[in-house]
Amino acid sequence: MRILTIDETWNAYGVPNNFGEFCKKIAPPILLKSSVNENVRNSLSIVNSLLEFSFFNYQFYDVAALKAIFTFEMAAKIRYREITGEDWKGTLNKLMEWLDKRHYFEVYNQHFLNSYRRFRNSLAHPTSHSFSGPNKRQWIMHTVNLINDMYEDPILRYDRKEIVFSIVEKLNEFKQQGFVVSIDSTPIICFEVALAFVNNKTNPMQMYFYLKPIFDISIAYRTEHKLSDSPVYFITANGFEILDDSIKLNTPNGEVLFSKINNEVAQETYANWIKLYREYNDQVMEDAHWNSQLSDLFEKHLREFYFQC
Repeated sequence: MRILTIDETWNAYGVPNNFGEFCKKIAPPILLKSSVNENVRNSLSIVNSLLEFSFFNYQFYDVAALKAIFTFEMAAKIRYREITGEDWKGTLNKLMEWLDKRHYFEVYNQHFLNSYRRFRNSLAHPTSHSFSGPNKRQWIMHTVNLINDMYEDPILRYDRKEIVFSIVEKLNEFKQQGFVVSIDSTPIICFEVALAFVNNKTNPMQMYFYLKPIFDISIAYRTEHKLSDSPVYFITANGFEILDDSIKLNTPNGEVLFSKINNEVAQETYANWIKLYREYNDQVMEDAHWNSQLSDLFEKHLREFYFQC
């Protein structure tokens, strides 16, 4: 008789060898809106069990990802039937297009749904046995998000996307020359300004911005390759106005302005800094880390959003 203990494959990850602690760290919570169809909820409860039992068999994690992906297909067909009163008779690809066109997904990257579908197809039509464990965690969480997405108000989502795209378009105009963020009339030179999420279920709406001011890339970095810190600042706003040369935010603490650098001295300071930053970034991949941070922040705000009334 086999005594169940932690799968030794987990040793490479340094995970807790206590089952309860393992579940907290490795098994992501499967949290669904109460409006999600019961069939979908029951199917994803199995995913949760498989994630937990991967403690004993590492490859259960991959089985959990497969079950989650296939549950999405079922969920999309159920949601179509709930919306239209009819059964879907086409391909999954066409169904995803149908839902996306009607704003049933909180997706801002035009390539994401195609990537998700390709990943689903790779699991559905394997050419060899393989496993990757928690590397599939993101796909499980993407699945949970997409299912919750389908039970949000598509009209609010359309309005939300319009706000995001209009602000991002203006921020992109400023990016090449660098940003000036004016808080209480105090200018701060930034090299990144990003809108992570807009919550328009609240009244007033909540907008979550993240800023990265230029920072000291020290002599120690240049001579000894010691890393410098890149701070991230947070601003929440409940209204905005796009002007010709700036974006004006209304925040609980007053007005904040985003604009591009247009002062000659500041332009020279920024040009010298960004040149050094590019050398720094080649070493530490700060841009990749920032993009990962933004993705995590979007996921955080999105999941909070799902469970607001």
